Amino acid sequence: MRKLIFSTCCAFLIGCGGAQEAPKTVNQQLKLSGVEGAVQPLLNEEPKAPSIIVGVMKHGQVKYYDFKTTGPQVDENSVFRIGSMTKPFTATLLATYVSDNTVTYDTAVNSGPCPEEKTSAFCFRGKPTTYQHLVQHTAELPTQPTNFESSEAYDAAALQDFLSGYQLEAEPGYNFKYSSTGYYALAMLLERRTNDQAAGAVARRVIRPLGLKATTFDPETLVDGFDKGQKVRDGARSDLVKPNGGLASTATDLMTFMGKNMNPESTGGLGKALEMTQRNNAKIKAFGTSTVTNGWFKLNDSDILWSAGTTQGYHGFMAFDRRAETAVVILTNTSVPEGDARAAKAAFQILADPMAGPQPPSANSSEETATP
Repeated sequence: MRKLIFSTCCAFLIGCGGAQEAPKTVNQQLKLSGVEGAVQPLLNEEPKAPSIIVGVMKHGQVKYYDFKTTGPQVDENSVFRIGSMTKPFTATLLATYVSDNTVTYDTAVNSGPCPEEKTSAFCFRGKPTTYQHLVQHTAELPTQPTNFESSEAYDAAALQDFLSGYQLEAEPGYNFKYSSTGYYALAMLLERRTNDQAAGAVARRVIRPLGLKATTFDPETLVDGFDKGQKVRDGARSDLVKPNGGLASTATDLMTFMGKNMNPESTGGLGKALEMTQRNNAKIKAFGTSTVTNGWFKLNDSDILWSAGTTQGYHGFMAFDRRAETAVVILTNTSVPEGDARAAKAAFQILADPMAGPQPPSANSSEETATP
């Protein structure tokens, strides 16, 4: 049975997409809403999602919707790999180091000078790469290093070997080029700077202080993941690769993470860092739909910040609008091809419809509200 959870502790709003008839595989015990309509493409179009969990925040309440076609039953506490939705967590780690003056966003990452005549992986004719270039995907580095073979084996020595022979073709800071290479480099450079392994630092400096109980790089249990209908094995990830896309999490934790981002002052010492990750660089266009921040993407002509992730066997999307106090997370257990925007479209549809999701409590409402 689909589980509904409400919390008066959250002070957020959310909207949902237009209602459509739910497929027969969807639990029929709950009245149809715009959420069901929004996720129809994920359930009915290839590759079909075996299982989906959707979380919505609205009117100080949280509501979860679960769906399945051929997969296991899931709920808000089911653990999924979240792929590149890890990046906002790693960006928050960088922001904590900026906050305590370990580095600045403008700190050059190259170990030596960057003279006019020099071109390397972190220097273009006198213009050095900075930490901000890495976190905003404007460092002019490729999506993946050419010597990348597996997430399990790729380490700092392999990355350094690639970087030592790579030369930038343009000045950093002006063009968006989505880059896992940049996040591998960010993890390596932060570890060298702080003498602290980056994945462990994300756990200690970000995940635990935010009270995220199920978010981890090394989960004990996972919802089964699928690729082209076949169950996949969850592979290991090296310490270098983990901060790029190695986290596993739940809808509950990701809702909490977005809630903290919408209300940074509630987080104590991490508030400043969360604010930093949301600073927008409106000059840098991304994907034709968005601009970049220091950790998220900002949808054009809106206040919506979002992040997406795909890894073997899993795909997800999360977005929030701090001004409107709305948020949504969608987690599925299937790989999707590059450019598959169904989860993003579903999330934006959900955010746009004020009539779906949890509604304001009324005197006649039979819905249960949790004690704060």
